[in-house]
Amino acid sequence: MSNTLLPTVCRNNRYHCPPKQSSHPFSVEFITLAVFILYAFLSSGINQGDDTTDNLNFTNTTHRKSSIIQNITIDKLRLIENEETDDIRHNVEQSLISGENDNTRDRDADQISSQKSEVYESSPELLSGEQYTTKRITLRNELVNDVKFYWEIIEDGHLTGIRQYQGMVTSHGGEISFFTHPGHVFSYVYENVRHYVKAPNTSEEGYIILNADEEDILVRCKSTVRGNTFRGQIFDIIVKPNWAPRGAARFLELVRNKYYDMVALRNVNMDGLATFGIAYHPEQREQWLGDTIPDDSSQSRIPFEPGMVSFSASGRPDSRSTEVFVVMPQVSQERLDLLRSKNTRETPFGLVKNVDRTAVSEWFSYGDNGGPDYQLIHEHGYQYVRDKYPKTDFVEQCVVVRDILRDEF
Repeated sequence: MSNTLLPTVCRNNRYHCPPKQSSHPFSVEFITLAVFILYAFLSSGINQGDDTTDNLNFTNTTHRKSSIIQNITIDKLRLIENEETDDIRHNVEQSLISGENDNTRDRDADQISSQKSEVYESSPELLSGEQYTTKRITLRNELVNDVKFYWEIIEDGHLTGIRQYQGMVTSHGGEISFFTHPGHVFSYVYENVRHYVKAPNTSEEGYIILNADEEDILVRCKSTVRGNTFRGQIFDIIVKPNWAPRGAARFLELVRNKYYDMVALRNVNMDGLATFGIAYHPEQREQWLGDTIPDDSSQSRIPFEPGMVSFSASGRPDSRSTEVFVVMPQVSQERLDLLRSKNTRETPFGLVKNVDRTAVSEWFSYGDNGGPDYQLIHEHGYQYVRDKYPKTDFVEQCVVVRDILRDEF
């Protein structure tokens, strides 16, 4: 035992006692270290708990996390592994590396806002939706990491750098909803960069995709072609959340739940559209039947072009569910004009990259309005498709590329 750790009380000489052998099996150094570690652990737990107390003003908060593709197989990695996914792979690596730094910066922001809470209002007035000055907003996180989001304090039209922690939005499709004033600014940190979102100044409910300022989300699919003759033919769907955020979110959710795996193509018309979206498994058909989403804002409507992908809708509002259609590469101008003149409920949420050079251009067609019938698939299942329309092509599998790359790392 070193002289610096001598007992402070000694019968003969208070400050110059000879060291005594302790009967305890642990040294003083060991006990001191253990106490220090215990204190650090308890302190971190208290700090983490502080986050939850700032979120008491929410009137309507939901967290939903889609089931994620697990147990990565060689086929899945082979499906997404080529030069086109190198940038996404690099971004995923960086997001995982920076995750610890993000949490550190968030804790710093928590401390700053708590110090200033006596000066500035404690929340962005998340009030009842009945008041005309407030509106409901939903944030949906399509990134591979959970993010904390904050309300930004603004003075004289400028950000002050002071922010209030408001909640956690889970990754892979987690959502959180609340009421706030139009124009309020929120932020979150991802890959060591703070990103900002603003509550829209419209009368419609706000729905914002958190995608770290990226415009695209890559979904890679493979299908059969030429009347179920060849399998594993790849086509990429570039999802554009800014075009139709609700449509994009629903499509990504269904992909993550493997809804489109082994789904039959219907009504493949080479001069028009091709439709798919009736689940192979009856349990999935039952689960999603009648589960519709609200229409996207009419202000964000994008005119249809060859290769664009949209959910099908009936004439009723808020009728989009699971069926999507692809505008074929040889679509006629007459069909395009019809699509562009229809109601805004059918809005593109993405497009097939290089559609005329992909599997899409080789899907088998039974002619105009031909192929498997929607109602009969629901009644008799996929045995009906195999018996009556044996040349029907199938979407074999779809994955969100960066989800798979994150799980790989």
